[in-house]
Amino acid sequence: MKDWKVWGLLIGLFLLVKMCGGCNGCSGEDYSWLNGTWVCNTQYGSIIVEIDGNHIQENYGGDIYTGTYSIRDNEIHPNTNSHVVYPLDISSQRICDGRGGYFRKQ
Repeated sequence: MKDWKVWGLLIGLFLLVKMCGGCNGCSGEDYSWLNGTWVCNTQYGSIIVEIDGNHIQENYGGDIYTGTYSIRDNEIHPNTNSHVVYPLDISSQRICDGRGGYFRKQ
């Protein structure tokens, strides 16, 4: 009987991880479209964001912040000390600069 409980637990854990969507949280969304280089021109200069898997690099006019990120509430939350959050336009697969402007993918 214990073997069935162990197998049930293993299958349950597998299904939970499979539904979770990987390293960026339990949203179940496919965010692979985020991978690449994104550029946004603002009144303060260009912002360049490079995303590769769960790693992100932000370049603000020569100030570079590197780290990982998570996605919560349709926003990218970098763990880079840049203190910036990027809203996502999921339906159009684009990143917002938080002030009404949008990044373009290179």
